[in-house]
Amino acid sequence: MSGMKRMVLAAGLLAAGPIGIASATAEELKIEGVGISRDLVCAEGDEVGVYGAENEVRVTGPCKSILVHGSKHTVTFETAGALEVFGSENSAKGGEVENLAVSVDQQTVEATLRAKDGAAEAVVAGVQHKVTLTLASASRLTVNGVDNAVSWALAGGAPAPKVSSAGAGNRVSKRG
Repeated sequence: MSGMKRMVLAAGLLAAGPIGIASATAEELKIEGVGISRDLVCAEGDEVGVYGAENEVRVTGPCKSILVHGSKHTVTFETAGALEVFGSENSAKGGEVENLAVSVDQQTVEATLRAKDGAAEAVVAGVQHKVTLTLASASRLTVNGVDNAVSWALAGGAPAPKVSSAGAGNRVSKRG
């Protein structure tokens, strides 16, 4: 390839910029950037990371973990051992998780908590989150911060959750 062709190709690649990267390993699937729309398929043990802003990611299959970090992402998922939502104004909606962590401000999360063994756990900290949970096993809910709303409903004969809360203006309530 001539020097001129290499320069044109390199310039084109640089101009394209980071539009989203799926790792070549089977263990980590990573989306980084702004305004990316992507479908991902998890295999047991895969970890998904969504970083940046305003990305729309649809995840199918059983993930080990899903991390949403940044702002204004929309993530849907089927199953994850752990779901962590950090940043501002993200939305994560989906199926079952064993451990949930929600932090910083104004996240919207909908999920079913189900533990394989022991109790599933949701920890909500920060400001003005809206978390809607269906509890399908023994569960612990910890809500700290200001003006968070956590609503829950029981499924499949699950017991009422153990709840602890600290802060100001938090609402933890049973639906239906």
